Amino acid sequence: MDTLRKGTLVMLGLLSLTREKVKESIDELMERGEMAKEEKFKFMGRLMEEAQRQEEELNKRIRETVHRIVSQMGFATREELLELKKRIEELEARISGQ
Repeated sequence: MDTLRKGTLVMLGLLSLTREKVKESIDELMERGEMAKEEKFKFMGRLMEEAQRQEEELNKRIRETVHRIVSQMGFATREELLELKKRIEELEARISGQ
């Protein structure tokens, strides 16, 4: 799990670096007069939306992968653990009531 967490942080870091690199490239285009200031904000907005979409997709894939791995390893789910806890409490109540 720790490796997966580190991998996720690396991917998010790469997304952040990519955003910075894009911003630098746009600033260079503006300096050379190849992009107007108004275009910059629209373009950056679209890029940020796309980056957000990609980040959400990455998170979704990570959750699905973790879920699949946990299922394959045979770990109990939260719901299963809560059900067991409930059953134990019920049994304890029965025993102490006798």
